Amino acid sequence: MNAIRSKTTKFLTIFFLVLLQLETIGWAQAQKPTALAELAAYTGLDREQRLIAGAKAEGKVVWYTSLAGSSYKELAKGFEAKYPGVRIEPYRGTSVDLMTRIIAEAEAKHFLADAIETTLPVLRYMRENKMLTPYVSPSLAKYPSNAKEKADRGLFYWAIDRETYMGVGYNANMIPASAVPKNYADLMKPELKGKIAFATSDTGTRTIGSMLKHKGEEFVKKLKAQDIILHSVSGRAMADMVISGEVGISPTIFRDHAMESKSKGAPIDWVPMEV
Repeated sequence: MNAIRSKTTKFLTIFFLVLLQLETIGWAQAQKPTALAELAAYTGLDREQRLIAGAKAEGKVVWYTSLAGSSYKELAKGFEAKYPGVRIEPYRGTSVDLMTRIIAEAEAKHFLADAIETTLPVLRYMRENKMLTPYVSPSLAKYPSNAKEKADRGLFYWAIDRETYMGVGYNANMIPASAVPKNYADLMKPELKGKIAFATSDTGTRTIGSMLKHKGEEFVKKLKAQDIILHSVSGRAMADMVISGEVGISPTIFRDHAMESKSKGAPIDWVPMEV
């Protein structure tokens, strides 16, 4: 799910507070609705009270997320402060990590996660394999239609929770300012040959998709002549490779990853990319 805005590829990472297809939930009250699907679709005035009571009865919410850095920890703290008695048990991994774990749980028919925050490929896989329970929330009324995935009966599978910017991250000790690309065409600069790396995760896939959309297949074929290096890593891991000098430059770097590391003294810088 790509959008070009402010001359930068903007990736919409998806968040959904959707419970997985568990059989039932241990609610403190014996009142209806009690089945998971009914609870997810419930719109009664006591909806929030029921959800809070059920969460307190269980004592925790298991949350899978691919958010990097400390942001997911801050979100968990905020949730626990708002809902005393409900502990967040986070599992943080790359989208590949999450996919691997979710598939293993599905094969074992034993889902552990209550809520997941991750990227579209994982969510689409889960939806297609009937691992998601459609839900409704009053807050979704504030979302534009293109920021939430519709299910049947006025329910939804997920909604967008964050927007992150993708651009060129480079090692400031290895790449001179004159060689730093400002647009896709600049990636063809002779001085960058053999120094450009792409992540092969969905981070890299979407970058290539953007290039195909805006520059065409011939451009991507020509880019191959730059001796592009491929690494099967996440966007965060690619940023770390740039910092260490293992990679000189990569157009698959998230701005927040680069800026957070730069603020701590790492030799990395970041620029947006014009198409």
